[in-house]
Amino acid sequence: MEFLGTSQTASYCGPRKGGGLAALPPAAQSPVIHECYQPYHLPGYRYLNSWRPSLFYKISTAQTCPDECRSSPLRPPTILPALRSALFCRYSTHDWDQSNQLQLRGAEASRLWAGRLTGDSMRLMQDKDQLTRQMQEGTSRNLGQRLTDIGFWKSELCYEHDRLLTENRSMETVKRRLECGAQELDCPLQVALECLYHREKRIGIDLVHDSVEKNLIREVDLLKCCQERMRQLAQRIDIQMRDNRDAQHALERDLEDKNSAECIDEQCFNLRNTSDCISFFHGVEKCDGTVSVPETWAKFSNDNIRHSQNMRANSIRLREEAEHLFENLSDQLWKQFTDTNLAFNARISEETDVKNKLQTQLAKTLQEIFQAENTIMLLERAIVAKECPLKVAQTRLACRTRRPNVELCRDIPQFNRQRRRQRPAFLVTLAARPATMLVLLAFIIIFHITSAALLFVATIDNAWWVGEDFSADVWRVCTNSTNCTDISERFEGYSTLQAVQATMILSTILCCIAFLIFLLQLFRLKQGERFVLTSIIQLMSCLCVMIAAAIYTDRRQDLHHSNPEFYSLTSEGRYGYAFILAWVAFAFTFVSGLMYLILRKRK
Repeated sequence: MEFLGTSQTASYCGPRKGGGLAALPPAAQSPVIHECYQPYHLPGYRYLNSWRPSLFYKISTAQTCPDECRSSPLRPPTILPALRSALFCRYSTHDWDQSNQLQLRGAEASRLWAGRLTGDSMRLMQDKDQLTRQMQEGTSRNLGQRLTDIGFWKSELCYEHDRLLTENRSMETVKRRLECGAQELDCPLQVALECLYHREKRIGIDLVHDSVEKNLIREVDLLKCCQERMRQLAQRIDIQMRDNRDAQHALERDLEDKNSAECIDEQCFNLRNTSDCISFFHGVEKCDGTVSVPETWAKFSNDNIRHSQNMRANSIRLREEAEHLFENLSDQLWKQFTDTNLAFNARISEETDVKNKLQTQLAKTLQEIFQAENTIMLLERAIVAKECPLKVAQTRLACRTRRPNVELCRDIPQFNRQRRRQRPAFLVTLAARPATMLVLLAFIIIFHITSAALLFVATIDNAWWVGEDFSADVWRVCTNSTNCTDISERFEGYSTLQAVQATMILSTILCCIAFLIFLLQLFRLKQGERFVLTSIIQLMSCLCVMIAAAIYTDRRQDLHHSNPEFYSLTSEGRYGYAFILAWVAFAFTFVSGLMYLILRKRK
């Protein structure tokens, strides 16, 4: 008999088992825990669950029924539960169905969520895989572009480095040329100094400071100046070469860095996912050891190239300056060498001519000496021959002195005898003595100063036209000692008076200049030359004063009639002493000009 609401398989329907530990079923084997690591595989390659991470999970074995249960037949229990109240604690079928439905819906929701999560994970993996490929390709392109930039700057640096090396070699060549040129000038300098030294051995009047010596001194100075300029330019080139080497070192260091960077970037560019040398470097993305950005990186190389170009430009300027220096110094040295040789040739020709003339004069002088000696011998013989006639004449005179009284007469025989006693007189040409020359020079100077004083008085003094209570000249009109009117543009014919004023002033200035030039020529002219320049200037002064006096003489009456308000009281006047002195100054300047033209300088 079964109770309502119980199942035959319920535990309380079976026979009562003995209590205690022996009645318990044997302990089932504990679940085995496995540690499994699933390697990562891309989706769709090997397993569908290959996305699972390496986690620990449990795999439990199914519990087997004890042997007693397998041996005893299944039958409904016949024993009623001990408590009746337990019948009211059981679940109903509806509850069971709801529980199962709830479990099914939960499992279905979990399965759908797991499916969506799996799809999202697959899409995420695909997106990240595509993004990774794109980023890797972009990085490869950037590395390729970087390699191109490095190659460009490397080629520019190599080109500039080669040009700088070429420029350094050219600078070294120019420096050697300058040093050799300065050293080669020692021989011409030594030759010029030797010439000056040997020319100091000249004796007496031949020790002349002539054009040869002047050219030799200029040549020595020019050679020393050339050496100094070459050495200074060589020092500047040496300094520039040091700057070039600094720029070269900067280029080489930049090239070395570019080569290293190119090797590293090329190695990185060639890396692939299947490469053997790839590995994990944890935290490397957090380390930023960069010291520049692309702009500053390019600017660094550009600055090095620009610095090298500036150094090359400076070197080119120095080389051009050296070439110009070589050309200029070569022209100057050749010109000075030619001038010195021409001076030597001219001096040798002059000395040869003078030597030939001296030899000719020496021969003539020796001939004259020989003739003079013969003449002296003949004169001595003639003197000896005249002793007897002289004795006769003196004896006759002595005898005639003894005549008595009035017979002692100065008659013709007596007079002729006295004339015979006198020796023959020779005509002597009076030569100018130094005292006479000094007197003549003093007279000329005083005469010139007098002419200048006359011109000053005639120009300045107000006495060209005078009367009892008035006086007038070329500057003003005075009716008494206090009432004077200056001649200005108000006067009719003012231009005529201006011409007189200008010529008088010019005459005075020329006379003073002639005196100064006379003093200068007195010390600078050679012996026997004339004072032509002084004479010309003095005659020009004479011409100016003559023009002034002639204009005033011709135009005076017209000026007085044209200006009656100024010359009303001067109609009964006469020419004053200043006007007369102007004409006297004309005569003095004319005579002094002729004297300067005739006068020669004596020793």
